[in-house]
Amino acid sequence: MLLRQAVTADEAAKIFRQARDTSKELSGADPQVIDGLGESAYWTGGNLKQLNVLKGDAWLIVTASTGSGTDPLEACKSVSRKILARMP
Repeated sequence: MLLRQAVTADEAAKIFRQARDTSKELSGADPQVIDGLGESAYWTGGNLKQLNVLKGDAWLIVTASTGSGTDPLEACKSVSRKILARMP
């Protein structure tokens, strides 16, 4: 997990949107909007397999290395829910 924190929530939202808009260039796959996590969330599949979640002035980037047969998106969602529950 990586946490990037901006000076303000508006700044974090701006950076988050820019990252989402360019994620296809890095991952090779269109970002998938994920509902129900933070204020906004998206999954970057392809080469990255990262869940990006915005909450306030914080941007979480979660990557779960799972064994075979485990969905990496579901693993990242589970970790994100636990993190978000502890954030103010």
